[in-house]
Amino acid sequence: MTYGIFLVIVALVVIVIFARGSKKRLFGRMNEYVNSIQVGVYAKLSRSLCSEHGTEQGKLLAAAVANRLFGRPSRHDQSVLSLAEQIARQTVQTDQEVRYAALMALRTRMTIETGRKNLEETRRITETVTWMKQFWELPPDAPNPEVMEQIAVSFVTKYS
Repeated sequence: MTYGIFLVIVALVVIVIFARGSKKRLFGRMNEYVNSIQVGVYAKLSRSLCSEHGTEQGKLLAAAVANRLFGRPSRHDQSVLSLAEQIARQTVQTDQEVRYAALMALRTRMTIETGRKNLEETRRITETVTWMKQFWELPPDAPNPEVMEQIAVSFVTKYS
């Protein structure tokens, strides 16, 4: 093997390793944005729900609604989940800021979980997006790091 071919092979190996690490870092950063957005949505919902249902019940409902909007499992009792479903539906129908942020977070999570080959999470995310589609026409926007960062900063700044 000549030295030139050896250098090309080494360069290709470095590029492959860097690309894998870069993708992993990007997914990690995007996941942090999604989590920040969900915390911001929880904080926003918590304000109104605590005044309406009392502090303890309001926080439980805000957590359950945020989990519903972000396609995450919820371990609340059935009475909380039932009311949270109604509030989540109403939120998707009336709160443009929250519904757009949740949709972009879901699309981001779909990209991440598809890359991880996590079928359980991709199924749950697909079900949530399908549920949302009943209440509003979904925009074709695709998530990207810049948009997700803007949404995360906005929610953290306004509501946390």
